[in-house]
Amino acid sequence: MTDTWILRIILFPFTLIYRAIIGIRSFLYDVNLLKSISFDVPVISVGNLNTGGSGKTPMIEYLIRQLSPFIKVSVLSRGYKRKTKGYKNVTEDTDYTQVGDEPLLLKKKYPNTAVAVGEERALAIPQLLQNYDGIQLVMLDDAFQHRGVRPYLNIVLTEYNNRFTKDFLLPMGRLREPRSAVERADIIIVTKCPNTLADTEKQAIQQEINPKSHQKLYFSSLKYHTAYNAFDTEQRILLEHQSVFLMTGIANPEPIVQFLKSKEIHYFHRKFRDHYAFTKHDIATVIDSYEKMDEAKKIFLTTEKDLIRLVPHLPYFRSKGIDVFILPIEVVFLDGDQFIEDIKEKLLKFTV
Repeated sequence: MTDTWILRIILFPFTLIYRAIIGIRSFLYDVNLLKSISFDVPVISVGNLNTGGSGKTPMIEYLIRQLSPFIKVSVLSRGYKRKTKGYKNVTEDTDYTQVGDEPLLLKKKYPNTAVAVGEERALAIPQLLQNYDGIQLVMLDDAFQHRGVRPYLNIVLTEYNNRFTKDFLLPMGRLREPRSAVERADIIIVTKCPNTLADTEKQAIQQEINPKSHQKLYFSSLKYHTAYNAFDTEQRILLEHQSVFLMTGIANPEPIVQFLKSKEIHYFHRKFRDHYAFTKHDIATVIDSYEKMDEAKKIFLTTEKDLIRLVPHLPYFRSKGIDVFILPIEVVFLDGDQFIEDIKEKLLKFTV
């Protein structure tokens, strides 16, 4: 018996208690003793069953890019790890500690999109609609468990390598709700798939997830673009033939690591926890490690999300003559345009 299974056995009683608590809460919503509110504009929830990164922010970016040419899109996030409470509009010059790194990233990349944070979504949505004229769509980031709002479309993401079907309820595993909760979803997306996923494997995953008649299942992967310099975004660099010092503070950096390995790129990885607020000491230690790399061709690489939290430290990088390169990512659907066409068709059918 492995250590993992021994730990799960020890945690099993606590999982039973947790299951009872969330079961009661879910039942109260199911019988309408706890109310779910609908709104006069369509609301799309993008969430997951498990803790950790399943690719919600890149998925919301995909929806912004695809839908904003046609309708006025907005995003409402809880603003995880922010130092404030309540509702707050996100502007491009907002300090990330006030709104969270992911909402600020979305605002910086898509300045014409209204972005706000508010942990009580049912209260925050009316404020969002009041503060921004003409909003035609509200997207909720990480709101599958927030049942106080009844979304028009419920999208659940599950990672290819960490599917909810193979996980356990907290604290034995990483599931926030039992697997059966996925039945509330309208759409299930298996994210971070290999770029070439065989039809036979798609069919096997389809049978494993077993979507209900009202649900649709899609498969997506991540596409990595050419790295750019944070100090000069026009400067691009190919990672091949470089030694890479990779620094991440995201939930699951494994796809990036696998990408570097697939390119046979020599790398060193300094990993921090998700949403980590880098300190001056952290940065000094990281830069010292980078400078000790002997390779003639080396670059410092991080993610767009990490850059948001690195901004206060960029002057120090510059003083040391170190360029900070960013590796952008983009969601690509293996089913072509079928997913977004289905979303558009569903939105056209929205009625109050």
